[in-house]
Amino acid sequence: MIPVDPAVHASDLVVDRGPVRAVDGIGFTVERGTITALLGPNGAGKTSTVEHLEGYLPRTSGTVSVLGVDPVDSRGVLATKVGLMLQSGGIPTAVRPSELLAQYASFFDDPEDPTTLLEQVGLTHRARTPYRRLSGGEQQRLSLALALIGRPELLFLDEPTAGVDLQGRDLIRSLVRSQREAGRTVVLTTHDLTEAEQLADQVLIVDRGRLVAAGSPTELVADASEEDLRFGAPAGLDIDDLSAAVNATAQEISPGQYVVRAAPTPGLIADVTAWLARNGATLSELRAGRQNLEDVFRRLTTEPGSDTPPKVTRDRVDRSKTGQPTGAPDVARRRFPRPRPSLRRPRHRPGDGPALKAYLGQLRLEIALASRQGEQLLVSLGIPLMVLVFFSHLDVLPTGTDEPIDYLAPAVLALAVMSTAMVSLGIGTGFERTYGVLKRLGASPLGRGRWIAAKVSLVLLTELVQWIVLVAAAWLIGWELPGAGWLAAIAGALLGTAAFGGLGLAMAGTLPGPVTLALANAVYFLLLLTGGWSSPSKSSPARSRPLRRCYRPHL
Repeated sequence: MIPVDPAVHASDLVVDRGPVRAVDGIGFTVERGTITALLGPNGAGKTSTVEHLEGYLPRTSGTVSVLGVDPVDSRGVLATKVGLMLQSGGIPTAVRPSELLAQYASFFDDPEDPTTLLEQVGLTHRARTPYRRLSGGEQQRLSLALALIGRPELLFLDEPTAGVDLQGRDLIRSLVRSQREAGRTVVLTTHDLTEAEQLADQVLIVDRGRLVAAGSPTELVADASEEDLRFGAPAGLDIDDLSAAVNATAQEISPGQYVVRAAPTPGLIADVTAWLARNGATLSELRAGRQNLEDVFRRLTTEPGSDTPPKVTRDRVDRSKTGQPTGAPDVARRRFPRPRPSLRRPRHRPGDGPALKAYLGQLRLEIALASRQGEQLLVSLGIPLMVLVFFSHLDVLPTGTDEPIDYLAPAVLALAVMSTAMVSLGIGTGFERTYGVLKRLGASPLGRGRWIAAKVSLVLLTELVQWIVLVAAAWLIGWELPGAGWLAAIAGALLGTAAFGGLGLAMAGTLPGPVTLALANAVYFLLLLTGGWSSPSKSSPARSRPLRRCYRPHL
């Protein structure tokens, strides 16, 4: 039976990623107001477990509750209650910390004050520095601030101190502790076992998709009641000779790290140090007594690339903490039938944040970022303007008109719509998806509808500026602005924006960023060559003088 009030509860959780069983029957409970550390070697299933709890990855089987609801089916509901810190990425490189926090603050009804939050994470002096110029530690602190901006009930932190200097680690750990003191729940993944031992109320150790240990750091270390002598020395010492010299079993548990399986008496310590002296080996570390969390972790998990299962599985899992029935087979040894992978994709419904405020916050940031992209401004305005001026003064295209500008003006306006709505939108969105920007936004209450509305609004604003500049330039060159046909031209531009924008978003939503870049440009040039721009067809309005007055600006 699921506990009444846990922050997270999972029972027999199975997650398949294609043919690979990433999570194999994990069960655990995270109580509210606690810090839980999820530990395991690379490929153990930590990321798959957390991504399911965040609502990104569907499960194959099992029962999961996050703040009382299913994390996949109720992802939109959880968006206002859960804070997410990615290990890296997910932030546009040109954005400034103050802008980014203001953007995310607009997604919530009662957010933290961005200025105060910047001060808490030690980034006040870097508030207007582009993200790409922040150090790795500063980027991590900004990512933590994003997770805290909405005053979440539950925090998922992925390697919060990875790549952070000593002072930054102390700051982040202090902030994590303060979240627990404020009554919030924290689930973090980390490879820093010292960090887990210092911060966590509960530690979950997973290996090969299975839970091999659960409990507080003190409990896990107490369970590993063996006393031994551990020391550091040059790698590759003669273990058999050492074992014979000290009359106890010696092992090299990792390169340069040794253990002698015996009570660490003064006599044993003297024998070990004497043997090292005889063999000219330098002692770099000596530790006697009970194991620490790192020792427990090493003993419970397999070496990377090894086919040997964990040495300890059955006795280290406290079922009262995992939510499994006490009479059930051990989850670490249990085998599950492999059902068909779920075809259901995570759905995202808008959260309860203020709709207009969130839309405007996203739009403001989109405009700010677009204005800083020099190459994008060149493509959007510079190239169309140069094409218009160059070919209007050099009559090399078979336009079929007395004045090249009569055909070039509407043609370049059409190209501007196509390049902005398909190429720029598709490429920009494709790279945002590749770099995790959309993943981070997907965990916020912004919602897909408001995100699309902000993107489309940016495209329309860009096209408006393009048309003003290009029409003005064409008029200065000698284009006679027609009195009729503007409504048809605007309708055509809107229709083209919808068609090309949909094509760009479709490519970005299914293909990696670099592929979208290549394909969008390929489609653009294909349409350029076959669409009558360089060689108007006989049915082109430019061929018909009676219709030209009405349809010159028509797309």
